[in-house]
Amino acid sequence: MIIKILSYAAGLKELLSAKLNEIGFTADTVDYSQALLPQLEDADVIVNGLGVIDRSIVDSSTKLKLVHQVGIGIDNVDVDYCTSKSVFVANVPNTNNISVAEHTIFLMIYMAKNMKAAESSLMKRRVINVLGTELYGKTLLIIGLGATGSEVAKRIKSFGMKVIAVTKHAASKKYDVIVDDIRGLESLSETISNADYVSLHTPLDNETLGMIGTEAICSMKSSAFLINVARAAIVDGEALIRYIQVTLDMLYSGPFLRFITIN
Repeated sequence: MIIKILSYAAGLKELLSAKLNEIGFTADTVDYSQALLPQLEDADVIVNGLGVIDRSIVDSSTKLKLVHQVGIGIDNVDVDYCTSKSVFVANVPNTNNISVAEHTIFLMIYMAKNMKAAESSLMKRRVINVLGTELYGKTLLIIGLGATGSEVAKRIKSFGMKVIAVTKHAASKKYDVIVDDIRGLESLSETISNADYVSLHTPLDNETLGMIGTEAICSMKSSAFLINVARAAIVDGEALIRYIQVTLDMLYSGPFLRFITIN
């Protein structure tokens, strides 16, 4: 069985390749400086990171039996077409929930302490007084209280923040101990106006596509921060750029689907 690894993360490629070779599989990483499709022609399995698995890849990989996504999101895989070609699609849920939660809190602290300005002054070899704020007493709105959102809620309470959640499963009582208030998606415009931080953790689907648009953005406090550790398309990119001064660390087009925004 031949396994091809599609990943931009060097450490992940080496680790996966070594582990798979140890148990008798032939695992090769793709060379992105060369044409992609010819390298996948003999693949039985494609282990995919942020690459887009579309019809052209499925059709060119005539031996393909499985597309295994690294992580939980599979919106960059044409699942319907894979299914029509008898190619299985698998993901890895619940493996990096804590890591994503820690990353979210890191971004909140980074913005609260105005670390961008401090970092910039250090790089320019200038000493300036950087004014930051506390997370204590602020309100965090978590949109999507699933695997990663709930882990954020558990941890951020220790900072003395008020935690509000907007989720599809607002009727569930199991989250009562980790949030101060929980509401359905229909309450988004109302709740977002009270938040100092808004963190997105919902999957990308027809209901959440462009969920954070002009209305939601214009309802936010001028001092609020928006963090997206989910999928870029949950936020209307044109509205984001029009109404908020932002820095993006990922792009809307191409294989890079995640981004963060810094007000």
